[in-house]
Amino acid sequence: MKKMTGDEDLERARTEIARLLLEQCSQGRQTTSLPSEMAACGQFIGGDAARRSQRGAHGTAAALTVLGTLHSVQSTALVCRVLKYMEREWLESNSMDEPNHDKTNVIKIAETLLAVLKIPPGVASTENLARNLAERLKKSKKNGPGWAYFTDGSDGVIDELPTAFALRALAAYGSDDLVPIAEYLLKRVTDAAGSLAVENNSDIYVHTFSLFVLSHSDIRGLSAPVSDYKKAFSAIWNRLSAIRENVEQNLEYWKDENKSFYVRVPWQLYLLALAAKLGSKRVLTNVATEARITSLVTEVNSKKGFRYPHSGDVPSSRTNAILYEILGLVKMARQQSQWLPALRALNAMGEAMNSRIATWAVSVVAAAVIGYSIYAWVMDPTKTIGDLAGEFLSVILLALLHRRNA
Repeated sequence: MKKMTGDEDLERARTEIARLLLEQCSQGRQTTSLPSEMAACGQFIGGDAARRSQRGAHGTAAALTVLGTLHSVQSTALVCRVLKYMEREWLESNSMDEPNHDKTNVIKIAETLLAVLKIPPGVASTENLARNLAERLKKSKKNGPGWAYFTDGSDGVIDELPTAFALRALAAYGSDDLVPIAEYLLKRVTDAAGSLAVENNSDIYVHTFSLFVLSHSDIRGLSAPVSDYKKAFSAIWNRLSAIRENVEQNLEYWKDENKSFYVRVPWQLYLLALAAKLGSKRVLTNVATEARITSLVTEVNSKKGFRYPHSGDVPSSRTNAILYEILGLVKMARQQSQWLPALRALNAMGEAMNSRIATWAVSVVAAAVIGYSIYAWVMDPTKTIGDLAGEFLSVILLALLHRRNA
């Protein structure tokens, strides 16, 4: 039986991600080229990322979501420097890095607000920046229950992905008027879940993130039954859990029809968090889920770090920050179940039975059937050699079907 990935392995991987982000923000060119009281992060970590001067909202927000959870003297000082950089970018009209379209980008605003809210009380004053970002989101909400990709969009279209990002950030901020938005997202997800078995729904990856937001956010006044969440999760899990390759969705969106943007949706990570929150304990501990978790932890601790092969050769700061959070959620779910070790053992035994014991049993049954068929053929003078061949063929087909399903 293979050794399962333990809580200490999850924490070791999270520590490695935190180390990479800490080093990138403190030593990378995107920080050393700033005034000494500021720090930032770019799109990548590890490898040659320290030599890259690129920095921006996505990477810096990602780094802060991790740094804000640490409690060392070094990380606390770095958090204050990152916050100083963010205040320059978002509060000062003559900010130097972010172009105007970034400051109207709903996903970047929401991610930055969520990151700022990760800073523990007493470390730094975050009220002004958090209020500014929250107001940007509130004022840019469309007449309906949601957001477009940009705050200055004038076409009135509501898009699910920026709406989910904005909902999560405003829920963390403590806004009270979010129930209609949450109900809109839940309807989108549950309606889609009903058709997943028969339709190729290309929005399933966005729905996965929306369900993650709904199930992991404290939305005041929302009274949706947990069964709705679990039903939607079950439909999504049945469609996506069989995908073994490490993949994420790279989603393209547009501003004014003349400039395209991309955002990565690492739906496999969100699916793991949903399994921990909404799935049965057997789902969280089945062999395929365990293999996914082991693969993630192994890659984080490898020389190249964790990255999606189709998204480049250098680890993404944002994707690794998301993985840091998801591994923490999985660890928490494991610790809350006293039956988890027994369930993991049962799942592993079941897998072993599928591949060994059941194969042996089918072989024994097949041999017995063949022996009986020969005996019956010899004892019954009415049977022909064709009858015996047909029975042999049935046994062979049974054995082949078992090997295919094992």
